[in-house]
Amino acid sequence: MRYRQTIALQGSNGMYLNHNYYNQAGYGERADEWEILTPVENKDGSFSFRSRWGKWLSAHRSNFIDFMPENKACEHWWIE
Repeated sequence: MRYRQTIALQGSNGMYLNHNYYNQAGYGERADEWEILTPVENKDGSFSFRSRWGKWLSAHRSNFIDFMPENKACEHWWIE
């Protein structure tokens, strides 16, 4: 895995994805400490996104995005 510089993910509504309380994903109005992620390129060509609190952006639960302690398959994202 390779670490890259930090990023913030901004939606079409102008809000930024953030690492919210209780490891939930939420929205922030500006790119600040809670919204900063470090992209990591995985061996399969996908990317994972690590928050400043060491948790990984995850889609492991149906209809929810949150943060998990390990970088497993549900934490791998494809950029198209």
